Amino acid sequence: MQYNYDESGVTFYYFVLTALTILLGWATLQQLFGNSAASAKNLCPCDQCRQKEQKLRRERTKKAIAGGKLRFYLIAAGWFIFAYVAYKIATTPVELKIWDPYEVLGLSTSAELDQIKKHYKKLSLKYHPDKVADELKEESEAKFVEITKAYKVLTDDEIRKNYEEWGHPDGRQAFTMGIALPPWLIEGGSSHFVLLAYVALFGGLLPFVVGRWWYKSRRYTKDQIMNQTMALFFKEMRDTTNVKGLIDIMSASTEFAEECAWRPSDDDAVPKLVARVKAAAEARSERFARSKKFITPTAYKASALLYAHIYRVAVADPSLRKDQEYIISKAAHLAQGMMQIALSHGWLTSSMFCMDISQMLVQGTTLHDTPLLQLPHITQDMLKHFRTGTRNIRTVPDLMEMSEKDRRSLLRSLTDEEYANTMLVAKRHPRLEVTRAILKVIGDDACTPGAIITFLVRLRLSECGQSAADFSPPQQPTTAEEVDTLLATDYEANAGKQRPPPAHAPHFPLNKLPVWWVVLGDLRSNGIVATSITVTDLVGEREVKIQFQAPMRVGHYPFTVFVKSDTYLGCDARMDVRLQVHEPSVLPAEPDVDDDISEPEEDSLAGQMAAMRRQQGGGAAPAGKAAAGKAAVDSDTDSDDD
Repeated sequence: MQYNYDESGVTFYYFVLTALTILLGWATLQQLFGNSAASAKNLCPCDQCRQKEQKLRRERTKKAIAGGKLRFYLIAAGWFIFAYVAYKIATTPVELKIWDPYEVLGLSTSAELDQIKKHYKKLSLKYHPDKVADELKEESEAKFVEITKAYKVLTDDEIRKNYEEWGHPDGRQAFTMGIALPPWLIEGGSSHFVLLAYVALFGGLLPFVVGRWWYKSRRYTKDQIMNQTMALFFKEMRDTTNVKGLIDIMSASTEFAEECAWRPSDDDAVPKLVARVKAAAEARSERFARSKKFITPTAYKASALLYAHIYRVAVADPSLRKDQEYIISKAAHLAQGMMQIALSHGWLTSSMFCMDISQMLVQGTTLHDTPLLQLPHITQDMLKHFRTGTRNIRTVPDLMEMSEKDRRSLLRSLTDEEYANTMLVAKRHPRLEVTRAILKVIGDDACTPGAIITFLVRLRLSECGQSAADFSPPQQPTTAEEVDTLLATDYEANAGKQRPPPAHAPHFPLNKLPVWWVVLGDLRSNGIVATSITVTDLVGEREVKIQFQAPMRVGHYPFTVFVKSDTYLGCDARMDVRLQVHEPSVLPAEPDVDDDISEPEEDSLAGQMAAMRRQQGGGAAPAGKAAAGKAAVDSDTDSDDD
């Protein structure tokens, strides 16, 4: 096998052009459309969310411009190289010549043998080295060899056969393979630069990329939370930790210490912010104080910015406002990590508090605030009118159940435009119901200790402006077989195909897709009975199935299923379910199974071997004698060993 380099370089240019087309095409599309905002048709249409989306779009544009200059220059240079390579391909002549004896002799393929001989004689006289001048002898000799070779191919039967079969007068030739690299890239002085490029790529760039990836993977968990932060959560969290304690622990996260370091300007800005946060807390009959355990400056600043967000205290300092946006967006993710710790320990109350913190961060409210504050233009001063006389308006569904006249009278302080904007969000506000909850052991009529229980929950999510008639009532199973079929259905097969629209969260710095947690807990022991389920595709109606092991003791167990949102306040649902664990004797006796091994047939090999053993042993020995014989053999063996 022989390897030939691309002498003209055209093949190498084609390879470079193909690679540049793929890379530059992807990079150009990313540069033009990769930073474009998401489609606004599913976003909340209220004024606040539209202003937030415009702000996010401006920030994305600034980041694209600031961080895309180098990318723009690289793409421009790449397209310049692309144009140069395309020009080289268009202007470089490609010599793809197939040796043809008729062409060499200047004859047509229909020429007869006499014509070939006659024409060859003329050419041999013309190009014979002895018939030309000395200065033309070398060129004439090469031409004479070529025409002689062509003449032999056309007149000699054996040579002609080799040419027709193998494409060469001498028969089969060595297999050659072309390499799409020009010789100048391998040979000569360029080889040193190629070697240097290989060393830089595989000895410098590749180890750097792998080392950076390895360092990052060692620092972060699979959920992109720093290992030091998760270790802090694991060490400090308890089943009795309240919301304030969880926020204090979160404020000491390593992410905040590294990304939001204390600046000299914070010496004056943070105390002023803390004073305003304390005043907002006192207005709600609450108290804000610096943590006595986590006393680092970054933890103090993070705590102040977190409480400023949930008390809706505006941050005037630009640097602090930038830190707050990072802290709030990261804190919502850290709340997921704290919930993982609580769920792994089986702490029901702490898990619920972590979910409450997520709601507080997304909506910018405190734990005890009314869900009505999620609506635009609703303030604390207006809430005193919601609970006067016979009114007891606490949630958005309560507000929407009022008549239009009473609702407009209640919100008379709003202008018509503000009222329309408020109602637009209120009608889209979600309302969650648990329409079905079944606890059962598939295939059995009763639950016994240690049995595998299947728990089925049917959820219905609607909007406050949506009529209940839009949903058909769920068909309740009537027989045990129908219940077993319902529980055995795989509800996760089509899960994840629907995505809910982004939530109304004008105070959260990012767009947020709502997520729902389904937790089965025991309020008596403050424990979690089964593994929680996260639902990200709750649109309309959805079934969720959980399997867990029944308690090992007989008795009555009151459980509670909690369905909580990580986004909205006042949209949680709960339902009490009861589990009765019976004695195993209540189940019907299992039918006897004939597990005796039949005797082998006499004409089979197994049957013949069994007959031989019976003849040698004089029949089957009783069990007692067989055991005694085995004991005797063991005793003899031991004595021999001694």
